[in-house]
Amino acid sequence: MNKLISFTLFTLLSVVSLFATNGDNLIGLGTSSRAMGGTGIAHFSAGSSATGNPALITFSKGGEFTFGATYLSPSVNVRTNDTNGANDLSALSDAKKNTIPYAALTHNLDNGWSVGGSIFGAAGMGTDWTKGDGAISNPLIGDVGLYSMKSSLTMLKISAPVAYKWNDWSFGIAPVMVFGTLHMSFISPTIGLVDNNSSSNAGFGFELGSVYNYSPLGLSFGMVYHSPVSLSYKDQISSLSTAFGYGTQDSNFEIMSDTLEQPAEYGIGIDWTRGDLSVTADYRSILWGEAEGYKDFNWENQDVYSIGGEYRINELALRCGYNYGKNPIKVNNDTTVVSPASPATNGDVINTFNHVMFPAITETHYTIGVGYQFNNAVGGDLALTFATSPEVTVSAKSIGLGNVSVSNEQYSASAAINVVF
Repeated sequence: MNKLISFTLFTLLSVVSLFATNGDNLIGLGTSSRAMGGTGIAHFSAGSSATGNPALITFSKGGEFTFGATYLSPSVNVRTNDTNGANDLSALSDAKKNTIPYAALTHNLDNGWSVGGSIFGAAGMGTDWTKGDGAISNPLIGDVGLYSMKSSLTMLKISAPVAYKWNDWSFGIAPVMVFGTLHMSFISPTIGLVDNNSSSNAGFGFELGSVYNYSPLGLSFGMVYHSPVSLSYKDQISSLSTAFGYGTQDSNFEIMSDTLEQPAEYGIGIDWTRGDLSVTADYRSILWGEAEGYKDFNWENQDVYSIGGEYRINELALRCGYNYGKNPIKVNNDTTVVSPASPATNGDVINTFNHVMFPAITETHYTIGVGYQFNNAVGGDLALTFATSPEVTVSAKSIGLGNVSVSNEQYSASAAINVVF
């Protein structure tokens, strides 16, 4: 098992690009949770509960080990128009395939206490416009494509929950370490390739949770809080902003910060289980608008609503769900010129960073899945997720991209093995 966990950690740290759905957060971190719309505040979902709501690990029966993976395939399309024909294009991002394994362990000590540990690929974004119409071509005639922009943000979350059950109440706390890697690059017509390779950083936080179980009606109520986690990526955002004129002589704006703070979030959930049927619903508030870095890019707080159901037929479990979180990225209409040496406006640059490099605009998610218990010790889960976004149009005229329209659809498949011991 130690070798398996070590392999999982190595693979997670080697992930090149990862796409998420609620902003840059995956809607659910375990296969059964993803099959049920990303719910998991009041509904126990085996090992994924270790970081969804640490109080839920008291629902474990003895020891439980979960190992799984999610395959994600985003389809990001960008169109530009109103460039006087010089740079009108339609391009599809080349960042299309991502595999994210995970592992979690929980153990009920049978004295009220439960402990656990988990390693999850939890968040990320990325696009690749280095090929096709997105690649820079002939800037002398205004044909700059999408400046050959490329981005990749990945985040690994490691948590170690401890929980205690007292009568009908369960309380949990989990110290959390988030390991992030960011890589941003583009080609400037005047200074060439801007690329400082990738930068990594680790940050620390915590998660708190509680669950109240009213067994006569089969109801559980959950609450959870995730603290913000600050990470700084040296020479990434700052280097690209400098290339666009931020912080240069007589500039109207300082160099952008390299800090991206994973935001705080809080949520409540309810679960109803009666016989072979479970129905669960969550509400989460993700505070992008208060997080350092994201608020500078005009992100707003995001309300996320999710609902899921499970119906069990002997060893088989059928699952489905729905998740909605409004696009958190606000259009920037600031027409202030960044620098006297450049016609670029602050709004157009911010819009380009958001919608060409990090188009986290996906809103609606439909999920289905199945589980099967092979014997008393081993079970398996499968989940499929389809996510859609509105088409968002923003201005990037002052940097030669005209009006930029972006859409982001995502397909994913998850699988997991659960072992009880």
